[in-house]
Amino acid sequence: LAKLQPLKAPSFMAALDNLIGQDTCPLTPAERSSNIETIQGLIPGLQPGSDGLPLPTWPNVFYMTCIMTPVNRRIPMSTEVLYSWPTVELRTRMFNADQKSTVDAVENNVGTYQINRFANGSCSTFGHPLPGLGPPQPAWATAGGGSIVATITNNPDLSPNSITRIFREQMDDTRQFWIWYSNYDPNIIDTPVVFMETAPPTSEGTSLALADYKVMELTPLVDQISFTVSPPFPSNN
Repeated sequence: LAKLQPLKAPSFMAALDNLIGQDTCPLTPAERSSNIETIQGLIPGLQPGSDGLPLPTWPNVFYMTCIMTPVNRRIPMSTEVLYSWPTVELRTRMFNADQKSTVDAVENNVGTYQINRFANGSCSTFGHPLPGLGPPQPAWATAGGGSIVATITNNPDLSPNSITRIFREQMDDTRQFWIWYSNYDPNIIDTPVVFMETAPPTSEGTSLALADYKVMELTPLVDQISFTVSPPFPSNN
């Protein structure tokens, strides 16, 4: 983190300690202004608010890769995502550390299927599909009541030659999504950078805690066979 700001490491840590140690709530306008100035010294280009920018919208069809860190797995998982809104389907494929198997989360109008696939061609499911967890619509950020809380402009490490929007969505009284989107790819206005869910339960979905995105491509080459569920499978349950 120290390289993200012009201060020396001891000054950087002291500034962080001062921010974290504050117990005044709500902050006075003077305290808030002082905090913003301190944070901008630590992270150049960071500004509160949306800067007039809209929430991101997904393309109707895309391919994406990322590193996903679930709360119920020992290590992060290399992951690829295929999305087709015209057919209302989303497949998230997570590669296990053994390099011989994957966990697929296939979302469609029925719900979400969780499928183990193995290198020998066999597969099994995690019980019945989870109802009500189908793929999000392209305008999911707006539909979910998201709000942009800050932007980072032209930061050489966090947002080089681009503007990154930091926004959040409230899930319930105790859980939120925190998401970064950038416009650094001229061919894709809304490019994901990082996704985090606070306090994800291990019993829900794939128990995603953090996704660090690598590539997003707009492509018509999303084969429908990729979303095949074809039950019944032998079940683990």
